[in-house]
Amino acid sequence: MNNIVGVEMHKYLALFLVLGLLGGCTSIEEPQVAQSTVEKSQESEDSPTPQPSFETSNLRIDPSLCKFEDKTPGFATRDPWMSFNYFPNMQADPYLLPSLGEVNLALVFLNWIDMPGTDDDRNYYLEQVDAMTSWFELVSQSKYQLNWRIADSWNALPGSWKDYKRGALVEDSDEEDPIANQALLDKISEVTDADFDYRDIDYVVFAIPRSGSLTEQGTEVGDVVFYAGPHGFQSFIHPNPDPLMTEFRTDEGSMGNWVLAGTSFQDKKNRSPAWVLWAHEMGHMFGYVSHAPMPGAETWGDSTSQYEANPMSAGGLFANQWNPVRAVSGWTSWVAGWLDDDQIQCVEAQEVTEEVFAINNSRNVGGTTKAVILRTGETTGLVIESREWDPVIDPTTIKAKNGFYDGVFMYHIDSSRDISDQSLIPLLPNGQDEVYDTMLWPGPATSSVDSMFQEGESAEYGDFRIQVLSMQEGVDYVKVTRIQN
Repeated sequence: MNNIVGVEMHKYLALFLVLGLLGGCTSIEEPQVAQSTVEKSQESEDSPTPQPSFETSNLRIDPSLCKFEDKTPGFATRDPWMSFNYFPNMQADPYLLPSLGEVNLALVFLNWIDMPGTDDDRNYYLEQVDAMTSWFELVSQSKYQLNWRIADSWNALPGSWKDYKRGALVEDSDEEDPIANQALLDKISEVTDADFDYRDIDYVVFAIPRSGSLTEQGTEVGDVVFYAGPHGFQSFIHPNPDPLMTEFRTDEGSMGNWVLAGTSFQDKKNRSPAWVLWAHEMGHMFGYVSHAPMPGAETWGDSTSQYEANPMSAGGLFANQWNPVRAVSGWTSWVAGWLDDDQIQCVEAQEVTEEVFAINNSRNVGGTTKAVILRTGETTGLVIESREWDPVIDPTTIKAKNGFYDGVFMYHIDSSRDISDQSLIPLLPNGQDEVYDTMLWPGPATSSVDSMFQEGESAEYGDFRIQVLSMQEGVDYVKVTRIQN
């Protein structure tokens, strides 16, 4: 039997761990500027321009006052397997994965006689394991570890790959076919259970040969088995059966957390790699929902814009696996326990007249202020956080290189409202019109809404105007001013 071992961290993780602490709540913020070693008259034209410094706010109240508790109508009577968005963290629930400590994952290789897996396919998935492990190490600030048990060889499923094909369009959601999914799981168990040890596994990742492709428009080309990726959650396995219920039954026990990446997540150019699907579905396994209005929500009217379908799409990978900056929202990171209380600058709105706040890049390890929360009530406030695109982790496009995905992300919270009723909604610098980045892939990933505030841009929230003063490496400066009536 294989033993669970921690996978070696991806080599680029070290780049992030050497980041210094950046002050976010001290009285003065002075970023380091390289000093010239020659006379000013001899300086080259590309010498760094000194960055401005600011007197930053030391306003801060007990961060527990910004831990908005779930006050939605259904929370008191919730079933234990339901998802959550607010405090308290509900991961004591037996149907949810813990977000702190360790988790055990299995990587199981599947193929068919007429679609054999190759060494190149296997190496691709092993790279995905490294990338996902490193990403969780990074975004959790080393508070979460993935341990992998990896199959030694490919396992042949009976019949032809054509017998398993489903979904010719992204709208044909793989997860909406529990009967087919359960049949798939049962066949996988038949061919793998004798040789693979599933004991103590919390989440199973199935890997199939990379084959076929999708055009930029999302049309299938070649032998595509699954368009997107079927998956299931432990929360489906509970006393009251869910319509989507699936269960992976093995000799070592049954589990509900599983995923299989289809062609949409087999990209080798880092645009839509398999690990982003694996990690996104893991977000649901923690219990965090995507902050998208539920079907039947009436608040938004009849609009079908992407922003209204999933307003927190730019919030991070758990909200949208195709988000060009693969981060996790500051709010969700705090609920998960990945951010410490002293990394959240909780500010009582009534105390603010004009203040400047320094906010560290949400994805860098360390940093004194990962988010500022302007508290406006017992269940309401505005979260302000910083984002920086990184070419190592994130997909590379012209927009990305030009700073389109860098900036300040702001969203208001009302934990008394259902997720379908504007409970987490971002502010937008340029309205709800969709923007397109055709260098992303596949088709559904190419459109989005501009959610990043950049230097000079501002927004209003209640009695306040929030303006981005300066964007610097690792830290952004934001001024919050009370609007004089």
